[in-house]
Amino acid sequence: MKRAIILAVFILVLQPTKGASHSGPHATVTCNADHTVNISISNVDDAGEWVPNEWTTKTGYAECEPTIGADTVTYGNLPLPNCTLESNQNATHITYILRINAEKSDPGGTGQLRAYDHKYYVTCTYNNTGSATASFVPIKNRVDNDTADGEFTFSLNAFTDAAHTVPVTGPLDLNVDIYFKAEVTTQSSAPNLDLYPVSCNSSKSYDPDSTDGRFTLITNGCGSDGVSEDLSDTLLYNCTDDSITETFSLKTYRYFGAAEGATVYIHCDLRVCLADGANTACECPDDAASCVGVPSTDVSRRRRRSVYDSVDESRLHHVVSGPFTFKQKQPNEDEAASKNQEETSQSFQTVAIVGAVCGVVAVAIICATVYLVIRRRNKHTQNGDLHVVT
Repeated sequence: MKRAIILAVFILVLQPTKGASHSGPHATVTCNADHTVNISISNVDDAGEWVPNEWTTKTGYAECEPTIGADTVTYGNLPLPNCTLESNQNATHITYILRINAEKSDPGGTGQLRAYDHKYYVTCTYNNTGSATASFVPIKNRVDNDTADGEFTFSLNAFTDAAHTVPVTGPLDLNVDIYFKAEVTTQSSAPNLDLYPVSCNSSKSYDPDSTDGRFTLITNGCGSDGVSEDLSDTLLYNCTDDSITETFSLKTYRYFGAAEGATVYIHCDLRVCLADGANTACECPDDAASCVGVPSTDVSRRRRRSVYDSVDESRLHHVVSGPFTFKQKQPNEDEAASKNQEETSQSFQTVAIVGAVCGVVAVAIICATVYLVIRRRNKHTQNGDLHVVT
């Protein structure tokens, strides 16, 4: 049995925005197998207003500082955990949390600033299976933010059991249930949260923008048969209001024509809102079967977000689970027993045939011997060689 192909590097691309008048940075995060991280933040239009130590992930450590270009901020191979805010380890995984907090001090006088406050949280999670996940979470800038903003970590993990206790650790059989759990957690005192799947899809690639093998599983909190493109409608999903987790399951599959060892990835774009709020952008459809009343399309249901809210409902956060590989078909015990029985039967038939042939040959030899003896005696009689007892 060949071992599973495990992804050693995970790349996450997001395009967050800061407001209508500012296009916002684009971020790429790569969690490397050697427990270093590369972070590239582009479209930073106020980059010229900053120096590297203002963007450090850990004060006083030069190795944790970026290089700043015309409109980019780039961190190369930051060592983990040296450059982290904190790291959390348990029996199944370790998570590194980095904080980027580029914040200008009060300049005095008129108090005018020519730069945004840049606040981001980056996480890298390494599972014992050898896979890695990442997240990049932008926190709102000073003009519409308060100090109560939380740090969010998003995850999408796969399990072999419905209780979500046994992680997928190797190649899977085809056509068996696999269970997914999406979750948002916070390290701060932020209020209760509500997680909402804006979209989930399958792909052959870890690249969230790839269309290779892409098909829809969940759209706007709905995974009904009319929405999901899952063959045979094996997807099971029920949207949950006011919960930090969302779960779904489906039967495992492979892509037609895929080579041995080919992979499957599950991608989700998630939104987070405050729980227990009225008419948020994270409310489940009124009817899960028909998917009516979807908050992201039903504007009348959405409330105006308070400036005191610590969550920006317009932000989407991308997570991916995988890669998943599948076992090559092996004969089962019944097939093996049947094959052995067939081989035994064929061997018996061969022995029987050989025995029959040998029997015929033996009879022929005996008959020939008797014939020759009788013939010889007849010749002796004809020549007068008759012995008379006296």
